[in-house]
Amino acid sequence: MKSYEQPVDHKGRPLIFMNKLSIEKLEIGESAGANLEIQLNESGATTSLSPVQFGQFLDKCKLCEKLIDRAKDEARRILSDNPEAIPGWHLAPGRTTETVKDAAELHRRFVSRGGNTEQFMRALKVIKKELTVLVREVTGQKGKALDVILHDLLSGITESKTGEPVLERE
Repeated sequence: MKSYEQPVDHKGRPLIFMNKLSIEKLEIGESAGANLEIQLNESGATTSLSPVQFGQFLDKCKLCEKLIDRAKDEARRILSDNPEAIPGWHLAPGRTTETVKDAAELHRRFVSRGGNTEQFMRALKVIKKELTVLVREVTGQKGKALDVILHDLLSGITESKTGEPVLERE
């Protein structure tokens, strides 16, 4: 049987892990002054938070997210050194992504199989940041002059999408 050493942080302090604790159910009442109910599955106890306490809870979420990221980074480090160090966990291979490095050659191959340039263009996605770099290289312009050129190039042919609202502190 392997011995288990208590993990420590960079200052030698023991890392503390929660065992079997998760938020099982969140319920928010309909009125503005309603409390948030949190039921923890470990004991079945329910905790009620006022709107002010809920705001304080959200403040702590940022810290928790940082702690979670740090714990995952540490787990990856530990498991890369010793794959059996954390029972029940292992490092799976990272995700593989592919990027076309030669769009001109891809276009040539596509056309040779019966496609045309207009069809090919539908498969492309212009990255505005990279376009900005290209326009700067081609024109030698920067600052406001570059902005004007980009505006002229993109005018009437872009689409803007707004994502989900972002939760932020006042």
